[in-house]
Amino acid sequence: MKKILLTLLAVAATCGVSQAQKQPRVATVDIAKVFAQYAKVTDQRELIGVDAQAAQKRIQAKEQQLIALQNEAQKAKTDAESPMLNAQGQASARQVFEGKVRELQARQQEFQQDRQNTESTLNTRAQTMQQNILEEIKPVIEAVAKDKGADLVLSSGFSPNGVLFADPSLDVTDEVVKRLNAGYTPKPKAAPAPAAPASPAPAAAK
Repeated sequence: MKKILLTLLAVAATCGVSQAQKQPRVATVDIAKVFAQYAKVTDQRELIGVDAQAAQKRIQAKEQQLIALQNEAQKAKTDAESPMLNAQGQASARQVFEGKVRELQARQQEFQQDRQNTESTLNTRAQTMQQNILEEIKPVIEAVAKDKGADLVLSSGFSPNGVLFADPSLDVTDEVVKRLNAGYTPKPKAAPAPAAPASPAPAAAK
């Protein structure tokens, strides 16, 4: 009985040593590189960029309208102070000036709110896109890691708490990018609008 117990203890000790000596196999992925080389990210950023340019043009147009309105208010103020006008004319000009000032203040407030909303919307779209892409990348990283026999995957992008060094043989970034791009079908881009036909030259005066 004593021999059996000693044998069982020896086997258990051997198993414990064997399990303790097992080292996890590690792989690394550079997430920043994945984002830079994944075609879907490029397409999504391009779409956001197009919308940002359109929004910028709209904001600039409103800004020009504010400048024009400000000039009108300044002119009305000058008219109201003109010594060439009689009392009734000056009073009328002051009413015009005060109306322009109220309109300008309302337009400025609307302009600021519109610009803030536009910036917030674009930032939210960019953040949402990044989060969705990250969720899409994770299962591909897991699949590649399993195929490579890795037990642990670390992000190799530099950060204060990130990986400061890893052997290049552990990196599976290129394989992750390859699988992501292979599974992505970009949507066809809309053809640019045809150029407007040139207006005919005016007939020469006889």
